[in-house]
Amino acid sequence: MTLASFLDVARKGWRGVLLGALLGLIVGAAMSLLQPVRYASSTEMFVSTSVGDDAAGLVQGVNYTQNQVLTYSQVMTQPIVLDPVIEELGLQRDAADLAHDLRANVSSGTVLLELTAYAPSAQESAQLANAVAEQFTETIQELESVRSASSPVKVSVTRAAAVPNAPISPQPGRNLLLGGLVGALLGLVITVTRVVTNTRIVDASSLPQREDLPPLIGTIGYDRHAVKHPLLTQASTQHPRAEAFRVMRTNLRFIDPENPPQVIVTTSSVPHEGKSTTTANLALALAADGSRVLLIEADLRRPKLLEYMGLVGEVGLTTVLIGDAEFDDVVQQHGQEWRIDVLGAGELPPNPSELLGSPRMAGLLTEVRDRYDFVVIDGPPLLPVTDAAVLASQSDGTIVVVGSGVVRRAQLHSAMDALHSVGAHVLGLVLNKVPARAGATNGNYYHAYAREQADEDVLSAR
Repeated sequence: MTLASFLDVARKGWRGVLLGALLGLIVGAAMSLLQPVRYASSTEMFVSTSVGDDAAGLVQGVNYTQNQVLTYSQVMTQPIVLDPVIEELGLQRDAADLAHDLRANVSSGTVLLELTAYAPSAQESAQLANAVAEQFTETIQELESVRSASSPVKVSVTRAAAVPNAPISPQPGRNLLLGGLVGALLGLVITVTRVVTNTRIVDASSLPQREDLPPLIGTIGYDRHAVKHPLLTQASTQHPRAEAFRVMRTNLRFIDPENPPQVIVTTSSVPHEGKSTTTANLALALAADGSRVLLIEADLRRPKLLEYMGLVGEVGLTTVLIGDAEFDDVVQQHGQEWRIDVLGAGELPPNPSELLGSPRMAGLLTEVRDRYDFVVIDGPPLLPVTDAAVLASQSDGTIVVVGSGVVRRAQLHSAMDALHSVGAHVLGLVLNKVPARAGATNGNYYHAYAREQADEDVLSAR
């Protein structure tokens, strides 16, 4: 992942980062509330010895003291020191438990001992540190006096423990800061991981990278009203979906201006990508500029086109292909201002692929070429069956509808391979049902020209 793509993912996933930061703040606040209050107070002691007055004696004394001071730091938390302190302060604890609240530290290369005591109140921490320091000085005197009448080692308190002003824990500011930062980082990691591991196509940036991938000729935004009103004739001409199909219509003209496709098959990789509604609206957009358009429902397994258009489906394409009716007898008209002819699927056959690849189908396409400017065929999805590939090989070009959040990159790869295997001419891809935030950029190099041309089409239509 490049830096640019990482920043783009972070920008798109800001909600996840924000949610992670908020959860982190909540955890930080909870930790601050649940942590017990603890104060720390420190005292410092100086260890000295008197071995002799000459230089050699002084050096020997210093070396002896530095060696002993490490041992003294361990003695400080032993029962011999702590038991008298417990009795003096009236604590209901034993020496082993009290030792957990004491920390002895030796400054490297010195004869200084630092003792830190921890307690639930500021007064208790200072009282405990001073009591242990005082008892420690007495205990060392007793231990070092065993071998002689007087101890050669003297421990002096150089800094008494003071009552602290603030507890060392909890620290709400630090907990909130760390919680927010860690939460935001986890939110970012989760967001990036989801994007990297998610192979579903959402927008133009998530399309597979392959040299033979056709151009993106249209981006249709998601419209929650499209479920009840799927056709352009049911919405305003200024609706964003209507504009998107005008752009798509104009993009088709830029693909091969000298030899524009006349028979166009639309298909998709898998079901539920919005193929049939995209096909119907493309046909309506082509008819809007005065073209004669025939729309053929060639999905002979799960036809939906006539249902969207409110037409009857008892007879249709299959009736013509088996010779039970003529084309003119079963073709229907749809629309008033944008009028198109529609040939429904008819009765569903047991052998769709054979019918669509039959000489009668080829003859029907030859016949309608002379009568219409455009023949738009709604084919079935490519991966479940081979029907669409059969149709694509008989057309001038194929448009592949890519449902945002529905199809995976591997599935689109397989669909493209199926089309290339039959020598189909793939005109382009159409991203469908793209969320607004994902479709902010169209992603195809025809877009600027197409939008300008679409605006001219609207003006000329007036």
